Amino acid sequence: MSNPPTRADRQKCYAARDTYFTCLDRLGVIAPGDEGSKCAKELKEFEAFCAKSWVSQIISLESRFRLDNNRHQRSITLENEGFLMLSEQQCWLQTERGDDMTVI
Repeated sequence: MSNPPTRADRQKCYAARDTYFTCLDRLGVIAPGDEGSKCAKELKEFEAFCAKSWVSQIISLESRFRLDNNRHQRSITLENEGFLMLSEQQCWLQTERGDDMTVI
């Protein structure tokens, strides 16, 4: 059994994590893993400095956060463009164009 990570180990992990997600942000990537090989160096360091279980958990949580945030940003954009949300399933009704109401 390996020893638990020290404070210094955790700080290296967090720094590597931040570097990886900064790379994704720079590329405009929403879902980690969609960047191809463009952040390979950063991902390799992240995986090297963090426990495997931490990497998978952090990527899972960050993916969920990024997708929810992206969905929220799209909602704001649609509202600003004159669409009205009909339900929690993100169905939208166009309210500004003439008599036609279009469900998207």
